[in-house]
Amino acid sequence: FSGGSIVTKPSAGTAGGGGGGGAAAAAAAGGAVGANNSANSGVLGDLGYVARASDILRDIVLYMQYMVLIGTLRVPWPDTLLLPIKALTWFWSASSSETLALECLMTHAEQLALPIALTRTLFYTGMPVAVYVVLLGIEAFVRLSLVLIPAVTAWLALGFRHTKAFHALSRSKSFPGMRRFVMKQQQSRFLAPGVIGPAAPTSSQAAFMRELQAGFTSFGNTAWVLAGTTIFFFLPSVVRYALSLFSCVKLDDPDYIPYPWTAAAPGTYFLQDLNQQCWTGWHWYWAIFYGIPIVVMTCVALPVGIAAVILRNKANLQEPWFKRKHGSLYRIFRTERAAWGAVVAVQTIVLVAVTVFGLALGPYHQTLAMSAAFALTLVLLMLFKPLKHKQQQHLLTFGYACLFATTLAALSFMPSYDGKTPPHAYCLTMGACALALNVVYLVYALVQLKRSITAEQPLNRLLSMVVSVLNKAAPLLPGGCVNNVSQRLASFSASISSPVQKPAAPTPTGKSVTVP
Repeated sequence: FSGGSIVTKPSAGTAGGGGGGGAAAAAAAGGAVGANNSANSGVLGDLGYVARASDILRDIVLYMQYMVLIGTLRVPWPDTLLLPIKALTWFWSASSSETLALECLMTHAEQLALPIALTRTLFYTGMPVAVYVVLLGIEAFVRLSLVLIPAVTAWLALGFRHTKAFHALSRSKSFPGMRRFVMKQQQSRFLAPGVIGPAAPTSSQAAFMRELQAGFTSFGNTAWVLAGTTIFFFLPSVVRYALSLFSCVKLDDPDYIPYPWTAAAPGTYFLQDLNQQCWTGWHWYWAIFYGIPIVVMTCVALPVGIAAVILRNKANLQEPWFKRKHGSLYRIFRTERAAWGAVVAVQTIVLVAVTVFGLALGPYHQTLAMSAAFALTLVLLMLFKPLKHKQQQHLLTFGYACLFATTLAALSFMPSYDGKTPPHAYCLTMGACALALNVVYLVYALVQLKRSITAEQPLNRLLSMVVSVLNKAAPLLPGGCVNNVSQRLASFSASISSPVQKPAAPTPTGKSVTVP
């Protein structure tokens, strides 16, 4: 796909350009399609110039995570931006402590053995592990069900065939396929065909264990994919609470003598619990033995590990086994920029660190540091062009530009050094402009997401699965109704998979371009 058109060619070996993108398509005898793109057009991906819907959704989630971090800046936001930021922060609770306050979930927090600040840190840093275990359990349950259901059906059919109820149902006009169904189950892969007697249970058990082992063959690869997805969603939250164990502030002593008006700092105190002095009591033990390992794993080991896995396996990036295990780390990037996922992890860690230690920087320098981080990321993105799809490259560039513009607007909302505040009308107008820019980006991202979903046709695949299940269940249900529903779903699936195309339009070279 290039510029919304499909470039077709009547004969192999003929090249034609389409969409002004500098792309050339070639059709081979086996039906394979190759593409040769210029340096400015990016690399043709699995869906041409249309990225996967999951990759577009990932970019939208990353944009929202960074927007929530911007919302934590101590900036006098105008009402035109304050309400949308609060709504986004409430919706995206994993990256903000204020949206899901642990104190509201614990009615007897004072009875806990641990301080509430430490309990909150343990809860949010341990949540990814709990979510990952639940996802693994769901995956294992689904795989086990896909093996157990056919096995149990075959064994029940084998014991059911000699009963009177089976003979009555097999002669019923409402269940014409019952006899054929049971006879088919006798040839199931879970049973030993033709084996009757004491050896049957042993043979059936061996067949079941073979199917169970085959069902869990790729479970390890799925576990890696689920781990990467969980880390992507919870990385801002875990880094935020891990670094907060080292966030301390100085407090003044109001009873300082002999000059009460002179500021004096008797010590530094834990920002999450101002009643606890830093590096004393429980804070020292938990910061050293829990905070440092979490920070090392998330802020150092994670990006270094991503880069090491990709760089040490450059020769295996196109191997099927490596794609199934680690494809989520580099699938969206070009081959020469396959380790760019480590850069994304580092920029997330840096942005979270700016929000955590921003109290020591001050509101102005905190906002300035975040603005500089977005500007640097935007420059690197435009300079190296790491994304494989031109569509996704444009989407990320536009997103970082919106984030950078929002932080610049936040700088203009702050009072000057002499205490002068910007006019209220200016703040409302600038806030409305920043909001409009981000709304335009979200609309553009949703349009690109719809384009990817249309290209992948997930509804067609879902309907095909439903039709397959109904066809398998047809012998067990009254005849007529299931077949009618299956035929209607099949015809509907065929209609959406082959949309009406506009007539071919002649091109200057005499070739035809079919516009879907």
